[in-house]
Amino acid sequence: MRISKTQHEAFYTIGELAEKVGVNVETIRFYERQKIIYQPKKDTGRRKYSAEFVEHLKFIKQAQKVGFSLTEIKEFMSLKLNPNKSCISIKNKTSMKIDEVTDKIKNLQKMLKLLKKFESKCDGNESTEKCTILDGLKEMQL
Repeated sequence: MRISKTQHEAFYTIGELAEKVGVNVETIRFYERQKIIYQPKKDTGRRKYSAEFVEHLKFIKQAQKVGFSLTEIKEFMSLKLNPNKSCISIKNKTSMKIDEVTDKIKNLQKMLKLLKKFESKCDGNESTEKCTILDGLKEMQL
């Protein structure tokens, strides 16, 4: 980390930033290419990243953890830069994400029930030719 003498603000190299946030350098470069975050101007041949970038990258990681896509996150990032805009589109995207996650949970519960059913019918002593799990998978209706 470097300290700017004129502004007393901390700046990071891309490697320092990546380490601080827990991502790799290529991830940051990818986000820049996709215009999810902007590239800072080079100073003396190197990019200098401010503490603001730490917050942006942490935001991206948190949004990904709850299931938002990079496309959605890119939109959120642009909306964050315009603080006077209504957050209704963010609320709507969040509602849609809730529906999506709810559907995934229902599907996972169905999968779990089916797997438990297969497992309960298998004593593990049969040959693979007579395996009830393999037979169940083969006969399963999708």
